[in-house]
Amino acid sequence: AKARAQQADGKLDDAKKTFAEALQDHQAGQDWPQLWLAIGQLSVQEKSYDDAAVKFQKAIELLDKQGAPLDEVADAYESLGKAFDAQGRKKRKDAQEAFQKAEDLRKGSKA
Repeated sequence: AKARAQQADGKLDDAKKTFAEALQDHQAGQDWPQLWLAIGQLSVQEKSYDDAAVKFQKAIELLDKQGAPLDEVADAYESLGKAFDAQGRKKRKDAQEAFQKAEDLRKGSKA
């Protein structure tokens, strides 16, 4: 919550530090996909779209592993698609694939 408040206040460096501490303190890299999503969103705010994509992919991996609700996984794929889309033409195909996966999940199929 602290990092999200810092992020909302535009204190991106402070938020990044707080997220990093959370990863260390909770070994969250193994079991907290929402933290990876939040860090990915911070990376988007910083216009670090490559980094954001990596974070969203990690979140998706954990969400899948944990059997998360399909809507939650779809949201993560949508975030991934937006990160790819922001990178322009070089990642357009990846963006389309991520958006398609999100749509398929929302329809209830694990394509």
